[in-house]
Amino acid sequence: MEPFKGKTLLSLFLQVQVMVHRIRLRHPWTREACTVDDHRVAFTRRFNRPTGLTTTDRLDVEMLGHVGQIVLIELNEQSLQSDTSAEPIRIDVRAAIRDHNELRIVLRRDGDWPELGEVSLRIESEG
Repeated sequence: MEPFKGKTLLSLFLQVQVMVHRIRLRHPWTREACTVDDHRVAFTRRFNRPTGLTTTDRLDVEMLGHVGQIVLIELNEQSLQSDTSAEPIRIDVRAAIRDHNELRIVLRRDGDWPELGEVSLRIESEG
């Protein structure tokens, strides 16, 4: 018997459910002025690897509501490239994640002093 016989594309699509789980990276963030001239501020936070990750899960750092221009985003001293033109900003960190991690985000003043906004780990898995 053919496994897809009699099934529509929509019914097959609906069988694959994507589960999203967010871990908010709230306090304790450290805040440090980088330079006085261009008003850069570095925000740093340590966190552990989320438990239960599988090889098929997608893991992103997600940013929403920050104030200022993003200068640099690093995970474990590895620079992360991203499109920062739209919110929320999502950066795939699967390749850079370790058991113990340090996330560093540098913002430059854009009128007001830089503020970090909400930062989360976004885990997306198929269920």
